[in-house]
Amino acid sequence: MNCLIDNKIPLSRGIFWVVAESDSEFDAAHIVAFGKPCDVSGAFFDACGLSSADGTNYNHKATWATLPKSITHGKPFDYYPRGRVEVHSGKATVWLNENILPLSDEIVRLFGLESVTVTVRVDGSRHYQCHFDRV
Repeated sequence: MNCLIDNKIPLSRGIFWVVAESDSEFDAAHIVAFGKPCDVSGAFFDACGLSSADGTNYNHKATWATLPKSITHGKPFDYYPRGRVEVHSGKATVWLNENILPLSDEIVRLFGLESVTVTVRVDGSRHYQCHFDRV
């Protein structure tokens, strides 16, 4: 989760899900986010707790496996819509499932992206599909 510094969320990279059973629940209260503060080049200040194989980022599947059932509801990591925030060269890219595009502004806020140029990209690939795409 993001930490607060002087009541401001620091610029962060990370991953998120919208843990919702219906599109009527696509709101800020259903976002589960894992972000780590970084500088404008995207370098983490502290890489502890990252779950990718090389330890340089978060991995959706590995992070999901560590969460309690009260969050996962026993569903696989790709059941709920999800996305990722990357930061490079003073710019941020938010990759997300198209179902949660309306939550882009909230993602920007949760990851402290207000100080950089943000591009939101809908990832329509199979990689970001969720149960809403498979019905």
